[in-house]
Amino acid sequence: MRKALHFFSLSLAIYAVSIGPAQASDAEAIEVGRCSVPDAAPVFDRRSGSLPGKWAIESKGEASKSMLPALMVDGWKPEPASADVMLGQLMEEAGLAYSGPAGLPAATWDGKVSALHDVVDTIVSGVGGDWSFDGKTLHVFASPLPSNATATFPLPADRDQRLATIDMLRAFDLSVTVENGQLAVSGSQKELTEARKSLSEARDLRVFDVVFLRGRPTAGRYNWSELGAIRETAQGAGGRFVFSDEDLSDFITRMERAGDLVEDSAQSVAAPQGWQLSVPAVQCGSGSAEVLVGLDETGGNSKLTVSGQAGISEFEGFTFGTTALSVATEPSDGWISMVAVRPRVVNFAGI
Repeated sequence: MRKALHFFSLSLAIYAVSIGPAQASDAEAIEVGRCSVPDAAPVFDRRSGSLPGKWAIESKGEASKSMLPALMVDGWKPEPASADVMLGQLMEEAGLAYSGPAGLPAATWDGKVSALHDVVDTIVSGVGGDWSFDGKTLHVFASPLPSNATATFPLPADRDQRLATIDMLRAFDLSVTVENGQLAVSGSQKELTEARKSLSEARDLRVFDVVFLRGRPTAGRYNWSELGAIRETAQGAGGRFVFSDEDLSDFITRMERAGDLVEDSAQSVAAPQGWQLSVPAVQCGSGSAEVLVGLDETGGNSKLTVSGQAGISEFEGFTFGTTALSVATEPSDGWISMVAVRPRVVNFAGI
């Protein structure tokens, strides 16, 4: 199952001119360029290539679930029985062998016409087990199998495509490691197959450049209009604000003039349109904050959502080419926490 559901997407790019860059603590984030947020980047860009979606999956278990014969089960409506008895009967009728523990929990099958693979998977998963097939014998296990499939392939040369590849794979509960430009992935056969399919079907990306900031205004409160906000919903010390800056160094400079400003973390995340992504500050800097960012582009009225310790900030009618700022409504230890987000779009040429 994916940890992050298909839902939204985002990005931004901001860098403080005189704010010291946050110290990244994640070696992988440095290697793949996640922490190298550009001062400015095209809001709409077109790149050659695509996400890697043609890598081979190596099965490490006894067998692969994809090897069951392509048979349809029609007219089979057994009496309720333990799953091992039921599956043993099904394999006998299919001319195959069965191997598994006795005394599995009771199972049922409603007799609908289905592929053999689907019947087996439904019955076994219904009793909390797992299964594999070696070409002759269906092997059933009382509990889920450990990770049993791996894949290794080169990371894309393009930074945004690299980040999207990693972020999408991790959303499928896969173990992902990066070393010397190679990506090693492990998990179940099903998870790897689904992740590879999503990568191969991606036609564009939403890149979210996200900056975690803390401010201490000289006047005690920020005047958001003077700082250049073109839309504002103030609440307490903060609220939701939208700025027209595409190069966020201009925005940062104005914030610095209004008081002390610290950049805790700056990083990018990426995925196809419709995905929600997690952004932990510690990946590229300090702090324990984590936000979820997403952009719902359905219905012709885009809504950017930033969820985290400061609550949920929803920016209705969000337009590309602007920057959203979610600001905590109350200071903490004298500092006001902020998260700046600017989405951009990457389309793949030739797709």
